[in-house]
Amino acid sequence: MLAPAENGVAIGRKPVIKGLFHRPVDPASVAIFVDGIDYTALSVRTPAGFEVIPPLPLPPGAHQVSVSARDASGAPHLHQFSFRSKHYESIDEAVSRNDLTGTYEVALRKPTSQDNVVSNAREEANLVSSSLVRSGPWKASLDGTARYKDQSLPIPYPEREGADIINYTFRAGYDRQPVKVEAAVGDVLVNETPYTLPFLARRGATLEANAGMFSLRGFSVRSDAVYGTRGGLSLSGGLDRHIRGGSGAVRLFGNKMELRGVYVDGGEIPGGFNVSTTSGGERGGDVVGFLWTSNFFAGKFQTDVEADFSRFRQGAQDNVLSNSDHAFRVRGFGASSIYTYEALFEYVGRDYEVVGNPGLARNREGGRLSGGANFGKQTLSASVSRYNDNVRGDEAFPVNVLWHGDLTYGLTRWQTLPMSGTLAWDRQRSEDVPALDNNALNRDTGTVTAQVSYVAGFVNTSLSGSYSKTDDKSILNSDSDTWNVRLAPMFLFGASSVTPSAAYSEATAADVRTDTVTLGLDGRTQMYRNKITGEIGSSYFTAKRTDNAQDSGTFTGNFRIGYAFDPLFRELFRPSVAFHGTYNHVKDRIAPASDRDEWTLFLTVAAQIPVVF
Repeated sequence: MLAPAENGVAIGRKPVIKGLFHRPVDPASVAIFVDGIDYTALSVRTPAGFEVIPPLPLPPGAHQVSVSARDASGAPHLHQFSFRSKHYESIDEAVSRNDLTGTYEVALRKPTSQDNVVSNAREEANLVSSSLVRSGPWKASLDGTARYKDQSLPIPYPEREGADIINYTFRAGYDRQPVKVEAAVGDVLVNETPYTLPFLARRGATLEANAGMFSLRGFSVRSDAVYGTRGGLSLSGGLDRHIRGGSGAVRLFGNKMELRGVYVDGGEIPGGFNVSTTSGGERGGDVVGFLWTSNFFAGKFQTDVEADFSRFRQGAQDNVLSNSDHAFRVRGFGASSIYTYEALFEYVGRDYEVVGNPGLARNREGGRLSGGANFGKQTLSASVSRYNDNVRGDEAFPVNVLWHGDLTYGLTRWQTLPMSGTLAWDRQRSEDVPALDNNALNRDTGTVTAQVSYVAGFVNTSLSGSYSKTDDKSILNSDSDTWNVRLAPMFLFGASSVTPSAAYSEATAADVRTDTVTLGLDGRTQMYRNKITGEIGSSYFTAKRTDNAQDSGTFTGNFRIGYAFDPLFRELFRPSVAFHGTYNHVKDRIAPASDRDEWTLFLTVAAQIPVVF
């Protein structure tokens, strides 16, 4: 090898790889692989040697090169060697990967009913960027998406006309065992415990530090979700629209047990893009939580115990007293041999709330037992649960008790014919019902579902069905029964696929039956070296009620034909063009005024420009 030296260090993002052969070889027989990637077509090959420059920056670290060739007598020769690389003398890695895509779309035909819905023309450009700088234990990165958008009609909120930075995250950190520290600013994720802040994605900042058995986390984020550059970095401002807090943890007994404490404080106001909040003014409060997890027996018995205490107010901080409440859960689970199990009990108080966790089910207590076994070609699982509301026993309201049980069996004795079935039972009862309450629950529901599939060669077919019957003994007497069946085969022919489907269902309630039929057909194909792509999708839906309140049918179809041109400028510019359209036909025999028959046709010109430097 001439460069780089075997087991040596190459400085550069695209180091030249070249070598000499000990004896003349046939240049056409030379094959060069770097880290398993074929670079032969990019190389310069002669009877005496070869040279290749990677088209993209090599990641820093160890690399493997394999060179094979045949000499004049046809005898094979193979040489393998390794080297390490750094992007710069003082920096291990510095790279920026950017993907710029642009689209221009024009409506060639559209019905007048779509004049205020579908734009005559629209243009959009997206830049997805990811940059990284690393030197020893220090690392910094910047990831984000920028977008330019314009169209003939007003752009729906939260997007806006022109250029905008949709999301961005800057991270900086230090990682040298046993110490690891990372700070993040921009669009971040806060994940503490299920009853405090689970997977909260917001604009703000986080800081996390780990040192051996100890870890600390802190965060400050907006309580409402923001889109684009609205809200800036969102680090300033009061607790009326921010969520701030942190957690600390200690890991014991070789990381087999962890104790974590969490504190969260903040507030929110109504509104915010894609966020469900309580209307009627600002609200907020704080919560203190504790989490204990353990795994002492190699997964055979694990524990997950959480206890949280909140103070929450519905209104301005100076005008409303806070309501205090608590929540806790105890969970044990594990797996041994072919068996799995789980036991859970949880309680969430009526007034327990946390800013940033609006989906938490409050005023609820109960538990669940579940288990399963995998016998190889057969599986069996079962679960039973009981939950009730009105956890404080308020005499003005009933206590609604919900029972659920299910049993699932799976059979894979024949690989081409897997099948499964489930039996489920639900019981709803109201206890301690006030005298004037006419909404007491007294309902039982049984459900059976089954599915069988056929997988062989180019065919993949699924047949499924279910039947459900509800016996309502309350004064509402809303008995019902429903059954449905669905067939969905898929046929694969090389680069083409066809997926028809058919479904039928009947639902009877209050002596009124509703019949629905759904038919579908989807297909996709590629041809001419995958340059031409064709796609179709269609569905037909009918619904009819025996009381003549509904009798309608809808057909929807769409298609797309696209052509990808050969990349230009050393594959830095990848243009494409496509025609796509939709067809809608609605026939309503009850309300003929809603009938329509319309179709749209679009021309789209697009380009992709990947840039790595």
